[in-house]
Amino acid sequence: MNEQLLANIPAFGSQPAMVVDCPLALQPVVDAGIRSASDWYNDPHPRPLWRQLAYARAMYEPDGPRQAFESGFLNHLQQRLRHLQQEQPCSCCLEQGS
Repeated sequence: MNEQLLANIPAFGSQPAMVVDCPLALQPVVDAGIRSASDWYNDPHPRPLWRQLAYARAMYEPDGPRQAFESGFLNHLQQRLRHLQQEQPCSCCLEQGS
């Protein structure tokens, strides 16, 4: 499918933007997934991650919209984790580079 017709996740920190396998019409749902992941990450007293995802995604119909939400949620968390890893590599990552 043409990338112009697909939803995307904006760049975060050192991580580039991502094109996701969801129709552009579902961009608002992808954005809701991104916001939900950010809300969980930025909350000083977060609920467990699995609960945040399970409760938030339950608002969407299975298949297209739910998959779009999950894609935004999980890909944004992946961006954040990779950004953190580049900013502050853990000792196990440093050992692998040796």
